[in-house]
Amino acid sequence: MSAANRSRGLHAWLFVPADDERKVSRMGTRGANVVILDLEDAVPEGRKAAARRLAAEAIAGRTGGGPALAVRINATDMAEADLDATVAEGLDFVIWPHCESGAALVELDEQLTRLERSRGLPPRAVGVVALIESPRGVLELTEIAEAPRVVGLALGSEDLALELGVAATRQSLDLPVRQLALVAAAAGHMGIGLDTSLGNYVDLDALTASAKRSRDAGLTGALCIHPRQVGVINAVFGEGDIEWARAVIAAWDANGRQGVTSADGRMVDRPVAERAAAILAAAAAVGPDAALVASRDGGVS
Repeated sequence: MSAANRSRGLHAWLFVPADDERKVSRMGTRGANVVILDLEDAVPEGRKAAARRLAAEAIAGRTGGGPALAVRINATDMAEADLDATVAEGLDFVIWPHCESGAALVELDEQLTRLERSRGLPPRAVGVVALIESPRGVLELTEIAEAPRVVGLALGSEDLALELGVAATRQSLDLPVRQLALVAAAAGHMGIGLDTSLGNYVDLDALTASAKRSRDAGLTGALCIHPRQVGVINAVFGEGDIEWARAVIAAWDANGRQGVTSADGRMVDRPVAERAAAILAAAAAVGPDAALVASRDGGVS
């Protein structure tokens, strides 16, 4: 599957501290395409068990619709407990932090396979997003992208800049962003990141400019640490999605909302039309033009 198809609608990846019950309970209201239940950096050592419990409850309580769900686990001796608590129906992705080689991902694949089998899940139901947070990780991008289950590469800009000994700025992150975008596209994976600090959730004009540069470099979305960032990321990275969704719904409507048809040379059936309708509905939150698009009769019933 191409990166464009795999990433359709999965642009804003919002971190939520998994030990914060209030934030977890509201995670589906923030407009993010993917919610990352964070068991790692956002959770103090003494709160890890509580975070696992709340994350497991959120995954088990997932109903139809809403954002996709991911967990960022600890790439330490806690990884096994993190996976045991969260691998279940309803989990879409595991985020593997500080990824520096494909070997660690082979072992992760084996762990996930055992859990999926024991819990009656389809093979490889859970995808892996490798979080690149060091110069070594950047240098090993191709090997990482070829590891089993990997569906996305994400840039941890703050940690990468820290290891470089500089601030997370366009000057320090432009090359890693471009490298990640190239490798992700070559592998047919999502490429997730920004060429500036993730900590910027106040200056939304600067965030918009960074998102546009990162999109134009070939990335498909970005990590968000604050809900204020979500609308910007969806608006910038989702421009092509809205055009695609318009074409899909037009073709679906013309075909009587049934059977199989095509749009722009690609097959359209009910699941594709439902995805397009969801994108148009979500677009209402990111601007007047998008709201106009979403308000038309674009349902698939």
